[in-house]
Amino acid sequence: METSWPVRHAAGVVPHALIQLAVGRILLSWLPPGRLGGHRPLELPATLGTSYLLGEAILALQSLLPHAWGDAQAWGWHLVPWGVLGIVRLATLPGSFVPGAEPRHEAPGKLFWGLVLFLVVLGGLLSVPPLVLAFLPVASHLLQQGRRAPLGRVALLIPVLWILAAGASPPSPLVRAGILFGAGAGFLIPWLRRNDLRAAWLSAIFFAASAQGGPGLFLLTGWGTLLLASRRPQWRSIQTAFAILSPLALGVVLSGRAGLCVPDPNGLGVLLVVLLGSLAASALCWSKREPWRVGRIEAPFREGVAIWVLLATAFASILLHGRPVEEILLPLTPVGAMWVGVTFLWTEPGSQ
Repeated sequence: METSWPVRHAAGVVPHALIQLAVGRILLSWLPPGRLGGHRPLELPATLGTSYLLGEAILALQSLLPHAWGDAQAWGWHLVPWGVLGIVRLATLPGSFVPGAEPRHEAPGKLFWGLVLFLVVLGGLLSVPPLVLAFLPVASHLLQQGRRAPLGRVALLIPVLWILAAGASPPSPLVRAGILFGAGAGFLIPWLRRNDLRAAWLSAIFFAASAQGGPGLFLLTGWGTLLLASRRPQWRSIQTAFAILSPLALGVVLSGRAGLCVPDPNGLGVLLVVLLGSLAASALCWSKREPWRVGRIEAPFREGVAIWVLLATAFASILLHGRPVEEILLPLTPVGAMWVGVTFLWTEPGSQ
C-alpha cells in the first residue's frame, strides 16, 4: 500500500511524516476514550507512534474519495477538515477520560533504558523507515497492556527492528499492509483484556487500511476475529464501529486497491488446511487454559488465540495468491512479533 494521497505542494513546506503524525493525533483524540493518548514521558512514544500509523492508514483511506477530489488533495485542501477537527478538539479541552484502573507504573532499571537508547540509535543508524520506527513503541505499549516484562519486550523488538530494517527500506505495499495488520492485531490485547473501546476502534481502522496493498482477506479475517474474539457484552460496541467504518471498508473493495485480489486456485487447499489447523490449535489452547484465581493476572489465552488465528490466516491468504515464501515472512513479522510477545514473553514482576 503506497501512500497514495498526493502532497505535491503541501510536502514542500511540511514533511509527509509530520502531516501524517498531525492527522493521526487529531483522529486519535476523536476516538472513544481509552488508555492510549497520554503525553507523560513513558506514554508519549506510544501516542506518537500510534498517531503516525493512524495518519498513514486514514490518509490512504481518504484517497479513495472520488477522483474529482484529486485536485483538492494535490493542493492540500484535503487536510482542511482535519485542521477544523483539531481546532474544535483544542477548544473543547478537557473533554475525555480514561476508563478502568490503570496498570501500575513501571519502574524500569538502567539496563532497560540502555536497551531503549540502543534501539533508537540503531534505528537511526540503519535509516529505518518512519513506519517501522512508529510500530516499535506501539508494539511495546500493547505488550505492556498484556503485562509482558519490560526487558522481554525490548529483547523481542530488537530482532524485529533488524528484520524490518533489512527488508523494508523503503517498505513495499505488502510490508506496509503487514505493519498496519500487525498493529490491528496488537490492539486486540487492550480491547480483550481491559475493554478499551479506543483500542477496538484502532484495531478496526488498521485492519481496514491493511487491505490496501495487502490481501482483501486481511480486512475479512481482521474484522471477523475482532468480533468473534470479543465477549458477547462487547459485541454492540464492535458492531457500532463496523457500521461507521463500513463505508471505508467498502471503498477499499470497490476501488480495486485491495492488493493480491486474484486468488490462485491451487492455494485453496492450503487455505482450508491452515484455517482448520488454526481452529484446532485454538480449541486446544482454550481447553488447557488455567482457571483464574484471585490475586493473579489472567493469562493472555484469549488474546494469544486471536492473534494466532490472524497470523495463520494472513500467512494462508498471502500464500493463496501465489507469493513465494520469502516474500511472505517479512510482512508477517509484525503480527508474528505480537503473537510471540503475548504467548512466550514472561510476565512483568509482581504479576503472578
